[in-house]
Amino acid sequence: MAETTPIKFVDLPAQYADIESEIVAAVADLIHKGAFVGGAALTDFENQLAAYCGTKFAIGCSDGTAALMLGLLAGGIKKGDGVVVPTNSFIASANAVVHAGGAPVLVDCDPQTYLIDLNQVEAALKAGKAKFVLPVHLYGNPCPMKEVLALAGKYGVKVLEDNAQAIGATVDGKKTGSFGVAAGISFYPAKNLGAFGQGGAVLTSDENVAKTVRMYVEQGQGDQRYYHDVVGYNGRLHSLQACILGKMLPKLDGFNAARLKMADAYAQRLPAERIQKRTPNSTPVYHLFEYRCDDKAHRDRLVAACKEANVPCAFHYPVPIHKQKAYPQCNRQSLPVAERLADSLLSLPMHPGMTGEQVERVCQVVNSVR
Repeated sequence: MAETTPIKFVDLPAQYADIESEIVAAVADLIHKGAFVGGAALTDFENQLAAYCGTKFAIGCSDGTAALMLGLLAGGIKKGDGVVVPTNSFIASANAVVHAGGAPVLVDCDPQTYLIDLNQVEAALKAGKAKFVLPVHLYGNPCPMKEVLALAGKYGVKVLEDNAQAIGATVDGKKTGSFGVAAGISFYPAKNLGAFGQGGAVLTSDENVAKTVRMYVEQGQGDQRYYHDVVGYNGRLHSLQACILGKMLPKLDGFNAARLKMADAYAQRLPAERIQKRTPNSTPVYHLFEYRCDDKAHRDRLVAACKEANVPCAFHYPVPIHKQKAYPQCNRQSLPVAERLADSLLSLPMHPGMTGEQVERVCQVVNSVR
């Protein structure tokens, strides 16, 4: 019977099962109070999140893309400013730059860690093309932030972290999201800490940045109600989502530890050269687990084998940002490492509820395909 137990790519209901009654009771309390916007639920979660991430402030907002945009705006981006962004990422990393009035400067990624290529970051900064660097802690693997910050300091630019996929990860003894002038987090349901819908947050230890972000999410409203200092957005995190996230956050370390255990089990069974290399002195949290095929044809064969064996899989991401139709000005750019990864990476099942036996079954399929 165990051999035919379905393997899930993600298993969201299982993450909530043991505290479902707590979540339902807390939501019911909000309903009875009619406290749907702002209030104690949001404030409590923001304080809880800041303490967990090692920052002085956390400001809830509507989603992860908005969090990055707000971080750039509060960080002082000006119209047309360049922002160095890895092309091997979800398109929101670049879209947030455009929405903030900036211009993405797309660079390639490291062939082993799949993270932003530091040599290309320096080349872009040396050429005077950017005022910000936006490292993406992709798949839950932290970027080498000591090196990123050193480059930023050398060229006098700011760092905004894309921490959408890596909440709880550490590098050099610090949590991701606590290094730059600010960081953006996503609480999309499938994330390691997921809401029951959309949600996001900006992390920062800069009081002025925090104040500016709060102003932008409240339609640009300053200290006095109905007095607006900038053209802002209706970008709040709903109190219902904050309430749910506040119940889930204490479980996050356990979730991440389970993901890391499953990643270690994969690593014991798969060739080292085919999986993402961890950043030195880091603890990743494996939002996704990537397997690198030889090429697209190899990946197609593996996808077919997975389908035959009822093993779910997915692509993250099949088209790098510089090849997207949304960015025609970048389409002729050659970023070969990301282009190869787009054709060869396959996401394998990864969630806290996986078992070692399920990992073994997945690896048997993966290792059978050449």
